[in-house]
Amino acid sequence: CDGHLPGCRNCAKSRRVCTGYQRKHAFILSKDMVAAGPGDESALPPDQSSQLLLPDESDSGHVMVSRPRLPLEISVHSVFRDRIFALFAEYNLSAADAAPVSASDAVRQSFGERGGDWLVRIMSLPELTPSLEDSLLAACTARLGRQTNHSALVRESQRLYAKGLSAMRRDVCRGSTRANEQNLAACLALMLYEISECPGDSPDGYMVHYQGAMELMRIRGPAAHQSGLAHSVFQLLRLHSVSQTVKSRS
Repeated sequence: CDGHLPGCRNCAKSRRVCTGYQRKHAFILSKDMVAAGPGDESALPPDQSSQLLLPDESDSGHVMVSRPRLPLEISVHSVFRDRIFALFAEYNLSAADAAPVSASDAVRQSFGERGGDWLVRIMSLPELTPSLEDSLLAACTARLGRQTNHSALVRESQRLYAKGLSAMRRDVCRGSTRANEQNLAACLALMLYEISECPGDSPDGYMVHYQGAMELMRIRGPAAHQSGLAHSVFQLLRLHSVSQTVKSRS
């Protein structure tokens, strides 16, 4: 059979009764398929128009084209988070100009233009852990609140700080999530918050997060910090380590 419709030309030449086109493949309709007319070329993918012909509708000139469906809704929380991060980057609201006078140059530089690589890598992650998301939101929201003299944002940053800290403690105590590189980044975000806000006018909080980050690095091992976000965080923590060493010897 040559597949010609409505009858096979080979059968017609030999004067036989054509039994019809023998199809080896069955096409199952999906709710994700939409009908398109023969002149609607915009609905056809460039290389799939010949693959999606329906045998029982080929004579009507219609094809079925698969189109990806958009999500039914977009999370408001994700939109808010992305907007806060965008504002933080747009106005260069780093802790370099907000750090206390007592902060060393190395600490200031680590959160300034020289240390922005870790933030860029975080923005490119497909998904953030609750600990990293809340910790970084706390630092960003606090800085925005100080910049705009918006006390409600500063208070919200305190809530986010406590929430992020609690989530990170759970992740660190759980063996399956302890070595996640996002925990390291969360420690750095909490250090950023402590430097810019300095709760209680004491460096104790900053030192606790610094020591926790160093312990996480020890647990993960050197090989786990050679690339990606972990390597960016490692480079910044190295600056902090130099700062602490110089401070202890002075």
